[in-house]
This record gives sequence, C-alpha cells and structure tokens, in this order.
Amino acid sequence: MSPLEIPVIRTKDYLASRWAETLNLVGSTGAPSSVLEEILTKYQEPWRYYHTLEHLRSGFEVLDRYLKSRTTGQVELAFWYHDFEYDPKATDNENKSAEVASERVTRSLQLPLTFAIEVGKLILATKHTSDPNTESAKVLLDMDLSILGEVPEVFDQYELGIRQEYPEFLVPKEIFRETRREILRRMLRDPFYNTPEMRLSPYESRVRSNIERSINKLS
Repeated sequence: MSPLEIPVIRTKDYLASRWAETLNLVGSTGAPSSVLEEILTKYQEPWRYYHTLEHLRSGFEVLDRYLKSRTTGQVELAFWYHDFEYDPKATDNENKSAEVASERVTRSLQLPLTFAIEVGKLILATKHTSDPNTESAKVLLDMDLSILGEVPEVFDQYELGIRQEYPEFLVPKEIFRETRREILRRMLRDPFYNTPEMRLSPYESRVRSNIERSINKLS
C-alpha cells in the first residue's frame, strides 16, 4: 500500500462511521451497504480533484464542529448526494444529483416521498444562484462553502483542484480566469456565511481575504 492510499482509506473509514450516524438520524439503520458504496465510488471518479471524498469529509467535520445543533436528516442526506453527479462539462449536475437522491431515499432507504422531495430541493440550493430561504438550506450551503474560509494553504489546494477539473483542453486559460474571477466576485459579501455559528467562526474571518487573494491571482 502506498502512502497516498492511506489518507483515502482513513477518509473512507471516517465516512463509513459518519454514514451510520446519518442513517441513525433519519431512522434507516437497515439500509443496504451498497448505498454508501455507490456514493463513495461516485466521489472517486478520476476527473474529480476537488469534488471528492475529502470534500464530503470536510463538510461533515464543519457540521459536527459548528452546526451540530442545526443538523437534520434532510440536510445530511442532501450533502451526501449534492455532488453525486459531477461532470465539469455539464450544466445540470445538481438536477441529476437531486433526482438520484430522491430515488435512493425512497427506494433504498425506505423513507417517505415527502422527505425525499425536501432532500432534492436542498440539493438544488447548492447551485448557489440565490440566497438560501430555509434554515436547512443555510446549514447545507455553509457546509458546502466552508472550504472558502479554510486556512490559506487548504484554500489554495481547493483552487488548484477546481482548475484541474477544468483542464486547458476543456476550458482555455483566459476563459477560465475570466469566468472564475467573476464567480468569486459574485461571492464577495459581508457576512459571507448564513448561520450565526459560522459567522462567529474562524471561517468567516478568513473567507474574504482568501477570495480577494484568488481574484488578484486570476487578474
């Protein structure tokens, strides 16, 4: 086993434990192991450099550290599935992920259709095209965007991963720079995070400098 494989195995162990917590929260402890295996396989697709198992892990770590009192079963299942379908060339990843999540939640986890519909709606909120309008959406988006408030070296790795997911042959350098710069500019807001806990955390104090530094690099 190579040293590079060890962190992946540790992350899988963590996610297996975290999945059990989610199932316990939603009351679906008898779910087949194939459900988690399918999720983990999707997040290890070879074209993923940021939307990976580590993205899942870091989001749940933020949830457990800062937002545990706000978590719901819908939020957790939405986070598990929010990047289930991820094709850098596609524009409907969230819609497809929401569809898969709704189907798995009802058929594999045996949860009510109304529950599955709410999970799907939350996943659609991760398009980040509008402000979250429910408390659950606020928690989910803060988990999803927590990387932007990470320490600089972790944020820089995130930025590198995003670029690797949009290689030169897919998105030429100048187009990537212009598009990415505009996305980051739209993200600049004060406060950045949606929940009071995250606004009081070190993530809020770091996020603006991270984004501004990245915009300057892209310029």
